Amino acid sequence: MKTFCTVSTRSHLNQTLGLVRSVAGYGGQWEFRVLVVEPEQGIVEGFEGDVKYTIEGLHALRQNESAASLMDHYRKKPDNLRWSLKPIWMEYLLGQGYNEVIYVDNDIVFFNDPSFLFDELKNASILLSPHWRIKEPDINVDWFIVNFRDGVYNGGFVGASQDGAEALQWWARCCEFACEKDYRRGLFDDQKYLDLMPAAFQNVKILQHRGCNVAFWNAHENIRSIENGEVLINDEYPVVFVHFTDDLIKQIDKGQEPELKRLWMLHQSNNLKQIQPNGGE
Repeated sequence: MKTFCTVSTRSHLNQTLGLVRSVAGYGGQWEFRVLVVEPEQGIVEGFEGDVKYTIEGLHALRQNESAASLMDHYRKKPDNLRWSLKPIWMEYLLGQGYNEVIYVDNDIVFFNDPSFLFDELKNASILLSPHWRIKEPDINVDWFIVNFRDGVYNGGFVGASQDGAEALQWWARCCEFACEKDYRRGLFDDQKYLDLMPAAFQNVKILQHRGCNVAFWNAHENIRSIENGEVLINDEYPVVFVHFTDDLIKQIDKGQEPELKRLWMLHQSNNLKQIQPNGGE
């Protein structure tokens, strides 16, 4: 058993369904589990193609003491609550019998078969995705420094196998300690803690496929091109998934990412069907 998962607010369920639909285009070998950070009591189940998705509220984590503490602490900060609940939600799903769990932010969209991501976890406890920001200080010193300020690995994609439960528990304790931006103390929400994982835990794997986590922050290191109608990264890697943050969409609107614009338009055309906040379609 394996599943993708995400954490969302009710207001972003339509965007979340777009993510589910993009994953569903490549078969029903996995499920998709969505945690909504409002105290809803019902569970909504549905299918996109052959992929079953389940949407449930915070009641799913009601017996988790760390989750209860975070819900109380961040009850007026839904973004901080979403970020800090990632490891708890992932560990919960491992406890539900899934062998591999992959968390993805709901502003991610898939454009190629993601099956190999689960294969990467067969001999790994945790799977991390680098930002691939500028690595040379003389190219752009500000973006070089961001590596050390915001973190080497992206918190919008994290995979875990059953062997990764200990690392997830540690990550959850770190988020309970602090999930905030405090550059003086070296904190960046839930994300900066990931830098320590490869040193602190065994079999933490770093995803090397440059077509993963394509984003505005790695345009210099992950060069986009079009060959035979397909968008490639560094003339080698097909695009697996793109992180369509607000900054990337702004760049697309300004004509600065022509290769990714065609993927964004493709996603928009496939995302006409909507899911209603009450769970109906």
